[in-house]
Amino acid sequence: MIKFIKKELEIEESLKQRIMIICDFCNTTPTIINGSIRKIDKTNLTYIEPHRIIMFRGRNIIKPPAMRVRAEETMALREK
Repeated sequence: MIKFIKKELEIEESLKQRIMIICDFCNTTPTIINGSIRKIDKTNLTYIEPHRIIMFRGRNIIKPPAMRVRAEETMALREK
């Protein structure tokens, strides 16, 4: 039977501090997901899943192009 071994990796504190400084400067909120090492027992097959950092800035979500055009038109009408 195949046995999978998963080992969780912790992000280094110095890297985490750097990310927090950058996010504070950009006024964003980071979500840090730790990576892992997945290994198949009694083989030399290993998969290393990297750390993931997701940054989100409040209400500023990337909008589809159609919505962006409508918003610009609305702003132009308000200015007139």
